[in-house]
Amino acid sequence: MVHEFGDDTPCHDMGDDHARRFQRLLGKNGVRLARKSDEWLAGGVIDPTERHNRPMHIVSQATVREVQSRLPAASFGAERFRPNILLDGDLEAFEENQWIGEQLVIDGVAYVVSKLTARCPVPGYDQHAGQNRADVPKLYQDLPKNDKNKPVFGVYAYPVLERGDSAQIGVGMEVAA
Repeated sequence: MVHEFGDDTPCHDMGDDHARRFQRLLGKNGVRLARKSDEWLAGGVIDPTERHNRPMHIVSQATVREVQSRLPAASFGAERFRPNILLDGDLEAFEENQWIGEQLVIDGVAYVVSKLTARCPVPGYDQHAGQNRADVPKLYQDLPKNDKNKPVFGVYAYPVLERGDSAQIGVGMEVAA
């Protein structure tokens, strides 16, 4: 069982071979890889419309540009941090960190900004070559911190939907606060 974003999610341990591979890749011991159970994925444990763990990771392009400016020798874009939504426009770097508890409206659907996104080691790996990048400690060094003193980059937001509703987001859609 894994507790994520307010849900207890039944998972299967992927076994020792997968664990060793990810421990080598991440350079950390004690890492296990879990896969969500088929029953959970199919909605047999928690109806998908009732799940809490469907957050969207939101980052502003201003924040990406600010972090890029701190490491001009490093080559990366927003995709390195895996956001679901990348906002551009008249925003200050790290402005999204101030939106906790606020709502954003994208194409008529409200998204409640729930928490800061604590960073994990994954952005430290070249996504194409799978190699560890030595610049991540430098990237994280000056990032804002959450209440657990972990570096943060972006925020999580949840769509406010009624049972059976869905939302689609597309390039160029306007966002309102």
